[in-house]
Amino acid sequence: MDPFAERPAMASVQRNASPIPLMSRIGCSSKRIKYFLLFWTTVWLGGVFLLGARGGTLLPEGSASGLFMRRGLRGAETPPDRMTIETGRLQEELQKAQEEMRAQRRALEEARQRAELAEAVDQESVAFAQQLDEELEALGKEYKRTREEIDDLERKSAKAREDRNVLEIQTEQLLSKIAEKSAAADDLERRQWLEQERQKRLEEQKAAGANGAVSEGHSGKILLTWSLHDSTKLPALERTASGAHKSAAHTYYSWIFVRERNGEIPPQILLQTTQQYPTKVSALVAARRAQANVQQSESVQIQKYVVPDEDQEQGFLDKHFGPRGMPYECKVALTNALGNVWGESAPYETEEECQLARKEILLQATSLLLDETEISSDEALARFQEVGSPSQVAPARRWKEGS
Repeated sequence: MDPFAERPAMASVQRNASPIPLMSRIGCSSKRIKYFLLFWTTVWLGGVFLLGARGGTLLPEGSASGLFMRRGLRGAETPPDRMTIETGRLQEELQKAQEEMRAQRRALEEARQRAELAEAVDQESVAFAQQLDEELEALGKEYKRTREEIDDLERKSAKAREDRNVLEIQTEQLLSKIAEKSAAADDLERRQWLEQERQKRLEEQKAAGANGAVSEGHSGKILLTWSLHDSTKLPALERTASGAHKSAAHTYYSWIFVRERNGEIPPQILLQTTQQYPTKVSALVAARRAQANVQQSESVQIQKYVVPDEDQEQGFLDKHFGPRGMPYECKVALTNALGNVWGESAPYETEEECQLARKEILLQATSLLLDETEISSDEALARFQEVGSPSQVAPARRWKEGS
C-alpha cells in the first residue's frame, strides 16, 4: 500500500483550516504586548522630562524638542546666575591649571631625561679619563723600558767600537810584521833572481860576441829590473840595452809585472806573495796589483824591456793599451804622441831626452789605467797630446832627476 496515497486529502484539510495568530505562536497574547509597550513608553517620556529639567543636554541645541522642554519646564529664558558664571570661570582656570601642570610635567620629564643623559655622559667621561690615564701610564712604562734598551744597545755599540779599534790596531801590527817578513823574503828572492839573470846575460853576451847583440832565444826582448834598493845596477843594464840597439831600440817603462820568457812563467817578485800568475794578464789588473804592492812596501819595481822594431811596438800597444785598457781613440792618441817625440822632427836634442819623454808618456798612460774614475776619450787625447808636446822636456828631466 502506498503511504502517500492520502496526502492530497490532508492538504485539502489544511487549506480549509483557520489561520493561527502570530502572538499565539510565540506564546504571547496581545494584552501583554500592549502593557509592555505602554510601560517602556512611560519610562522614556519620564526620562526625557527629567533630563530636560536639568538642562536638556541630551536634546540638540536647536531642535524643537529641546526648546520646548526648556521653555516648558523653566519658563522663559533667563540670564545665567552668578553661580553659573563662577562655575564656568573656575572650570576655565581648572583647565588652564591642568594644561600648566601637563606642561610642567613635560618640562620635568625633559629635564629628567637631560639629567640622565648628562649623568651617562659624565660616567663615560670618567671611564674614558680612567682608561686614558691607564694607557698613558702603560706608554710611560713602555717608553722607560725602550729607553733602557736603547741605552744598553748604545753601551754595547760603544764597547763593540772599542773592540773593533783594538782589533784593527792588532791587525795592523800583525800585517806590518807579515809585511816585514815578506819583504825580507822577497828581497832575498829578488836578489837571487837578479843574480841568475846577470849570469844569463853574461853567457848571452859571450855567445853573441863583443858587440853585445841580443840573442834570438828571447824574441828580441831584454828584460831588465830596477829597484830603489838596488839602483846602482840600472846604468849598466841601460848601457847593455843601448849598445845592442842604439838606433832602433824602443824603451818603455810601465807597471807591467808579468812577462812571458821562452814560454816560461818567471817567479813572482813584485808582489809580496809566492803565488804565480798566468802569462796573459790584463794591464789594468797588473797595474793595480803593482800599485798595491808599492803602497805596502818601500821599494818600487819597474820592468823595462826593449822592442827592436815597429811591429813589436804596435803589438805592445794592442796588448796593454787595447780596447780592454782604454778606448781606441786614446790608443791612437798615445801612438801619435810617441811618434811625435821619437821621429826625426822631435824637438829634443839628445836621445836621452827623447827616451825620457817617451817614459813620461807611458807613465801618463799607466796613470790613466790606474784611475778609478771614468775618463772620456777627448780628455785622454788632450792629456796625451800635452805629454807629447815640447813643453814636456823639463818635466821629463825632472822625472829623471827624481828617479
